[in-house]
Parts: sequence; C-alpha cells; structure tokens
Amino acid sequence: MSRSSKRDIRKECKKVMFDLMRETSVEQITVTQICQAAGISRVTFYIYYDDKYMLLDDFFDDLWDSVIASYKEKIGDESAPLDIFLSFYMSIIHMYYSNQEVFSHTVAEADRNLNVRYYRNIRDYTESLLKDFSDQLRPYFSLKETSSILCTCMLGFFNALKRDQLSEEAMAERFSDLIRMMLRSELFVHGGSFPEKM
Repeated sequence: MSRSSKRDIRKECKKVMFDLMRETSVEQITVTQICQAAGISRVTFYIYYDDKYMLLDDFFDDLWDSVIASYKEKIGDESAPLDIFLSFYMSIIHMYYSNQEVFSHTVAEADRNLNVRYYRNIRDYTESLLKDFSDQLRPYFSLKETSSILCTCMLGFFNALKRDQLSEEAMAERFSDLIRMMLRSELFVHGGSFPEKM
C-alpha cells in the first residue's frame, strides 16, 4: 500500500472519529461504527490502530499540532514575551472553541490519560517559552516549577470560566488579563524591573 493511501486511511478514520464525537461520547463509539463510516474493514483498521483510543490519540495529536502552527503564524522574530505567551494561550482557547462539540463529549474524568497528556503538552511548551525568555522574565522559581504553577493556575481558571459558558472572545479577554497579571507578578523579575515591552 502506498504512503499516500496509508495517510488517506488515517485521515478518513480521524474525520470519522471527529464526526462521531460531535454526537456521542468516546465510550459509546465502536470500532465497527468507525470502520463502516470510513468504508474500511476491521482488519484494515487494526493495521493502523490498536484500538479506538489510539485513533483518539492520533486525532488529538493533530489538534495539538494545529495549536502550535496557529500560534507560530501570529508571532515574529521580534515579538515581545507577552505577545508570544498570549498568542500561545489564545491559540489553545481557539482550538477548544473550534472543537467544542467534541470536547463536550470528552470529559476529563472519563479520559484521565488524555487530560494529563494535554496538560503536559501545555506545561512543557510553557517551560520552553520560559527558557527562551528567562533573561527578560527572570523567574523566581525553577523553570519547571514556574511552568507548573502557571499551567495549574490557568487550568483552574479555564475550568471555572468554562462553567460560566463564556464566549470565545470573553474567555480570551479574561485569560489575557490573567496572563498579564501573572507575568507581572513576583513570580518573575525578582531583583529588577519588568521589561517595558511587557
């Protein structure tokens, strides 16, 4: 089978998974349903995926890649740290709202592994951004500790705002305020003044 055929089968399976997840929870989706909608046999499905959860991981990996691509399109070589952090987190918020129907059927409690993996992706990327700007931001704690503090705080804030069913614009505005406050807090710039560009 050609490489393009393999790519097409994976792409079709992910599209089917997306469509099904807009209507129902992952737990209720069966491999048989996926195969019928994708027009493939179960044998073919199992060539590519061990189970539906492996397909789900593949689907969410694509969403994460879209976050990174979207964020990188918004920044330039001369972007200030605040703009870079804002672009990154705004891209995450946009991805959530663009796929809200899917996420409404993917509850964190139902898939702890997915929740933990996404948290780690965000935390690790936050840590890499902090490393890039450590000279300007001068975090008080280690980079790993600081990224954990930021991400835990933002996750709790996001969940609280999500319960209020805010629009994407309102969510982005509230998050923008929070990120500005955190980057200007005593978590950073100990022993100096905050960079003017922030």
